[in-house]
Amino acid sequence: MTVLHYSVAQYPLISFWSSCQQKCYPSSDWNQPAVFTFVSKTDQRVTENQFLPVSHNKKSSVEKEPSPSLSFRVGLISGAFAGAIVDFVLFPLDTLKTRLQVRQGVAWSTLLFRGIYRGLGPAVAASAPAGAAFFGTYDFTKHITSQWLSEPYQVLGHMLSAIAGDVAGSTVRVPFEVVKQNLQAGIFSSSRQAVSHIIQREGIVGLYRGWLSLILREIPFDIIEFPLYEYLKKQWRRRRNGAALETWQSATCGSIAGAVAAAFTTPLDVAKTRLMLQNSPYRGIASTILRIAKEEGIPCLFSGIVPRVLWIGLGGAIFFGSFETCKQWLLISSNDVDIPSSLT
Repeated sequence: MTVLHYSVAQYPLISFWSSCQQKCYPSSDWNQPAVFTFVSKTDQRVTENQFLPVSHNKKSSVEKEPSPSLSFRVGLISGAFAGAIVDFVLFPLDTLKTRLQVRQGVAWSTLLFRGIYRGLGPAVAASAPAGAAFFGTYDFTKHITSQWLSEPYQVLGHMLSAIAGDVAGSTVRVPFEVVKQNLQAGIFSSSRQAVSHIIQREGIVGLYRGWLSLILREIPFDIIEFPLYEYLKKQWRRRRNGAALETWQSATCGSIAGAVAAAFTTPLDVAKTRLMLQNSPYRGIASTILRIAKEEGIPCLFSGIVPRVLWIGLGGAIFFGSFETCKQWLLISSNDVDIPSSLT
């Protein structure tokens, strides 16, 4: 910040200031030499060569909050951008996790790494619209709840925002997820074959197989991940005296939050995978978890936990780093809007 100090005791007062001083300030303010501060345009957005008394120095303009519609659009674009990047980069770990959860045995283990990118098409096709639906809804709901809830209750707003985002995002993602996991497991050789077979056998409803289990997995995951992510960001900003976080710092917060949430929700993810790929033996997420625990043992409920934690931990770093960078760029580009701390 560029600062120039001028002491009025050293320079003659201009006539205009002399005529205004008693009207604007109490006479007691003038017992000591007044000090003026010039603040650069880039820091406080004041016009060039504007001088302000230090004792009355405030922002020259009110910090503008993004409108709900702007928050929605920014979340939409940022979520689509980040979702596409993370799915493309970390797809092999997702494939490995799915195969570990579906089948066990030595014969199957020899096929774990074959066709590791099979199903990438549906994943990338789903990531942009699903990410857009989730984060558009999440940021919009977060913007609304932040205006109605006081500071101690902001975590409830983050939870509600995550739930709303899950419903929107999962509705878009599930058909792609069903096709993707069928390809990853080697059940079908192409997306067209998978879609054709599922619709012929079960109708359109078959493409939404496991929708409820996905919602029931995503909601616990996100009410752990997002409040934790927001909390970590808040604490880190506090250590930086309120300064906005760098990209790598947001990425670190996202990685930690994602890894913790992934570990706790692995049994739900195992049940979701079984329901999507092996519909006939399983009915409902609770009965699936109980059946796996009874027939295969409790450790099987944590099948694929290592690649899942790695995948989501790394994905959290890439996703949130990309998301926050894109979001800040869009907010700054949109009519030069300041970025409030509630949206960073």
